Amino acid sequence: MAWYMRIGQMSLFGLLMDVYLLKFGFDQASVQNRSGFMYQIITMATVLGSMNAMANFPELRDMYLRERKEKLYNAFQFFAAYTMHSLPSSIVASFLFSLLTYFPLGMQQDSGTYASYLGVVLILHLFGECLGVCLLALTRDVTLANSLATMISAMFSLVGSGFIRSLETMPLPLKMLGWATPNKYATEVCVRPSAT
Repeated sequence: MAWYMRIGQMSLFGLLMDVYLLKFGFDQASVQNRSGFMYQIITMATVLGSMNAMANFPELRDMYLRERKEKLYNAFQFFAAYTMHSLPSSIVASFLFSLLTYFPLGMQQDSGTYASYLGVVLILHLFGECLGVCLLALTRDVTLANSLATMISAMFSLVGSGFIRSLETMPLPLKMLGWATPNKYATEVCVRPSAT
């Protein structure tokens, strides 16, 4: 069940992006649409990853806690197995999402920039899933973990991406937080090639 849910969520979100934005031009509205598109990519790839963790991880965590009492395996083996199990479907989902959004929306037709875009989507998706798994490991309440993951993802996107306010104009604690977020580096990789 988990593999088609992962692939379906990312693909449907990519189709929605296509429907709402269609093809970018070179006028002012298109530049604003492109900025909004990049913000959505950077935010939603992380949120969709954490949503996958919220849907799949609690049952596996409960099974692990039961089997840990029998000393079948330790926590590292469990998390490694979970990651290896979810990685192929995350790669396929990120690949389909990037195909559905990169070329139809009129981004640069270059294989190098597409590969970096695919890498950013995959890394942000995996970061969101790891964030969700870590929060679910800290608390047994899925609602609390989901709320925290969404707030952390939004905070990282607002502070790190630079779409709302540039990192140089922020106070020092927020600037330091911005440098630590993956969203800052994802923005640099995605926005620079699309703007040229």
